[in-house]
Amino acid sequence: MADNKQVEYLESEGVFTVPVKLRVADKFDLSITRKRLRYGLPYWVRSCETGEFDNKASILNTDTNVAELAVRLQQKMIYVPINWIEDYDV
Repeated sequence: MADNKQVEYLESEGVFTVPVKLRVADKFDLSITRKRLRYGLPYWVRSCETGEFDNKASILNTDTNVAELAVRLQQKMIYVPINWIEDYDV
């Protein structure tokens, strides 16, 4: 298995637990052009009230409510995973 001590594997359930580094998203993270979302991008929503994250990732797709997404983005509730280049800068 992996040497990474942060990765946990529960053999009886066949489930891996891995850490994910997230940062607050900006509009450039979520879109390719002004009118085209970056479909397939995973993102997490963090509550403004409790500070807790949803326990699942959401995926940008054709069913995404753009108006709701824009409000959440403005309120800094949307988080995206950092990429490997950013990981070295953190």
